[in-house]
Amino acid sequence: MVEAGELGLDDPVAGHLPRDLRFDTNGATIRDLLGHRSGIPDDHDAIRGTVLSDPLRVWTPADVLELVPTKRNPIGPFEHAETNYLLLSQAATAGPAASPSRHPRAPGGRAPSPS
Repeated sequence: MVEAGELGLDDPVAGHLPRDLRFDTNGATIRDLLGHRSGIPDDHDAIRGTVLSDPLRVWTPADVLELVPTKRNPIGPFEHAETNYLLLSQAATAGPAASPSRHPRAPGGRAPSPS
């Protein structure tokens, strides 16, 4: 996706998420998520317990993200979090349409000006 110009490693991930997904990304970039340096917590035990308590429910990514604790750490230090992968998957599947300021075929990722 980077080579195709659909996103940049230093792009804020919030600009690539589905428009209806409300989640505090802590200002993290794609690079921060890939390097597990986003500061977004991963309370796997709490999430796992909640998900397992309702095994017949179909959990959407938005449902799971609602369970992530709201406390954020500073961006920088490494802290493995599955939440990073979930956000990356949402950014990848939302595509460039999630961010109206980016266009994969235009120089610099900007949408061409209307004539």
